[in-house]
Amino acid sequence: MGVKFASNKRYMRLLALTDFSDAARHAVEYACMVAHHQKGLVSLFHVYQLPVIDVEMPSEVYQAAIESARTEVQTALEELQAGLAKQYPEATIELDYAMGFTVEETARKARAMKPDYVVAGARGQSSVWETLLGGTVRDLIDRIEWPMWVVPAKAPLQMPARTAYASSLDNDTLFPLGDFARLSDRLSAAAAYVHIHHTEKSHPLHDRYVSTLQWALARWGVNAQYHEIPAADMKRVNEQFSAYIAETDIHLIGIRHQHKGIFDILFQKSFTYQLLHHISIPLIVYS
Repeated sequence: MGVKFASNKRYMRLLALTDFSDAARHAVEYACMVAHHQKGLVSLFHVYQLPVIDVEMPSEVYQAAIESARTEVQTALEELQAGLAKQYPEATIELDYAMGFTVEETARKARAMKPDYVVAGARGQSSVWETLLGGTVRDLIDRIEWPMWVVPAKAPLQMPARTAYASSLDNDTLFPLGDFARLSDRLSAAAAYVHIHHTEKSHPLHDRYVSTLQWALARWGVNAQYHEIPAADMKRVNEQFSAYIAETDIHLIGIRHQHKGIFDILFQKSFTYQLLHHISIPLIVYS
């Protein structure tokens, strides 16, 4: 399924998912902060479940339970909206909700809204893996057509001033580079490109890889600093990438989630878990 990239619309449109948890509240606030600086739109979206059905329950009681659940959700969203609107007055904040299954209803909402990004929270620490690449968010990454802007619970509430897109050199991982570059420009952020590859500088293919990358960057009009991480020893990639993020004070990462090539290795549970367990900055996942 192809990814729908952010267009050159006058204002940014973010679909922010919430289940009213602390992690979701943090992600929603992050989305509103970005929209505030961009004078953009945030649609707060919550999916609630059908009440448990008892075969002996009268239909009027069941309908009353549905109405009660709907009213409770609307009230909670309105309270959240009111608080965020005071804090981020330049953001236009809408609210919406649906009853059903999270992935299906989020996909339906995204198709109708056509957001630039879908924003979701990650609880971090031991649950990062399950939150980001397992369960609901993993299913969203696999099944919706828009990039996921994942915000860890410990991510600071600050506008990204430095961004980095990390990939190998195959076409699939380079494909979202143009969108990420446009986003960095839109945020007035200094961009970097992190090239993760299998060849040492002495390898005969190294110069060819670098030339290909330079061509790709020029094609997308990307003005970015270049950094390379040799992947000959994949155990060290996590170390080197985490160190690079810390040393350069990166605030936002872009990555492509796929199931082949070098990122087949990068997205094994062990690597992703270790990487995300040690960083607390937002990332945009293209699928």
